Amino acid sequence: MTATTSAISRKELFLKACRGEAVPRLPVWMMRQAGRYLPEYREIRAERSFLEVCKTPELAAEVSMQPFRRLGVDAIIVFCDILIPAEAMGMELELGDAGPNLPAPIRTKADVEKLKLFDPEKETAFLPKAIRRIVREAGADVPVLGFAAAPWTLACYGGRKNQRRIRHR
Repeated sequence: MTATTSAISRKELFLKACRGEAVPRLPVWMMRQAGRYLPEYREIRAERSFLEVCKTPELAAEVSMQPFRRLGVDAIIVFCDILIPAEAMGMELELGDAGPNLPAPIRTKADVEKLKLFDPEKETAFLPKAIRRIVREAGADVPVLGFAAAPWTLACYGGRKNQRRIRHR
């Protein structure tokens, strides 16, 4: 932290900014911050698949912490994929060179009815384990952010063709 923010923690800086309150500076974090540009990330990905990294708490925590250690950002984004909850709800999730894909996207009411409720501590237990590891290493004063796909994202997943189809219904 810089001298101008030493009196305010990362957590308080982030929360004040979220509430629209005055802050000495804007907090910084980056989407895809654990991305392809970090050599330590590329080393892990050279040996492990994307989903394996997401679903292995030690690896997900490590990849999440890398930009925090290297760049000193104000918040840590949990390394995971926004479609992990969809997979836990019973949707097939594939990961190819073009990124994650839902081969059978939701199109009908019947598709929605096939989705299942899930217990995050069972079907996605790797995620809270990764978050706990991140908090232990970074400290409780560093915000930890996560993202998941909203229904619109799931309905549109698969490119512009799917988006056009959804918008015109």
